[in-house]
Amino acid sequence: MSLIEAIGKLISNLPPLINVKIDVKQPTVISTLNIIKDDHSQPYTLNPVDNSCTVNLGKLDAQKKNDFLTSLIEEGNVLLLEKAKSEVDSFRTEERVPENQAIIQFLSSKIPPEDLNIWRAALYLRASFKKGLSAIVTRIKLEIMEKYGDKGRNIANLCTAGYLEEWLIPSYEKLKQAPNDEESAKSSFLKLYMLLVNELPFTVFVCHKMSLVDLRQEIDSRKKYGMDFVNIHGIGEDNVAKIKTVVDEIEKENYSEEKKGNILFVRVGFKKNKTISTPKEPGE
Repeated sequence: MSLIEAIGKLISNLPPLINVKIDVKQPTVISTLNIIKDDHSQPYTLNPVDNSCTVNLGKLDAQKKNDFLTSLIEEGNVLLLEKAKSEVDSFRTEERVPENQAIIQFLSSKIPPEDLNIWRAALYLRASFKKGLSAIVTRIKLEIMEKYGDKGRNIANLCTAGYLEEWLIPSYEKLKQAPNDEESAKSSFLKLYMLLVNELPFTVFVCHKMSLVDLRQEIDSRKKYGMDFVNIHGIGEDNVAKIKTVVDEIEKENYSEEKKGNILFVRVGFKKNKTISTPKEPGE
């Protein structure tokens, strides 16, 4: 089997969004092999100028992904860069943690299939965040945002802030207690899930690009969902300062905050509007 015929087998079960560069010990054939994953490029392209080959995992079928890895590595033809190999191993280790396995199993039957890889990447991002690996966190979050847009950013933030365990899963358990069958519970849960990950109806995540005016507008916009509160999250002293400045100006019914180091969580209760229904947060 030639190298090009076997290229599709190269990476099986790689974590989503991790682009690695692999050196091949056959410079007369291919000197470098670049791995990408998107829905637009060809399965693979050759560049005769620098003897490189680019493989697009997003365009390879399962059979091609499963054939080549073992034979290529066992024959000593491929040397993974240590940094890339270490990160792949780290991802796989985190995904094998029982807690993460349970989360993936829970989500797999309840959310759109295309969202599952976002959560897998977000769980790895969260583990890296807890370990203080800021460089990895920044890069993975950027890759999630570049590939999955606003939904990817929202899921990454929701996962890191604990909304999966503290809001989504309890919401599903509460729906199951209602006199409905499991499929009805899943259908209702999916509506809640889609609203949460697409619109963040009661949550604001403050970023460094957000101005004071932007933050105030984001907070005020949550009132249209009929919620009587908004959760505000910020990481970094600049974002913490922005939150405190804007919250001080808001007419509020109640207020609570939790600060750990340079991480701030604030819940603001809006002044009651008698003309608006204000449903409680599920799980409360």
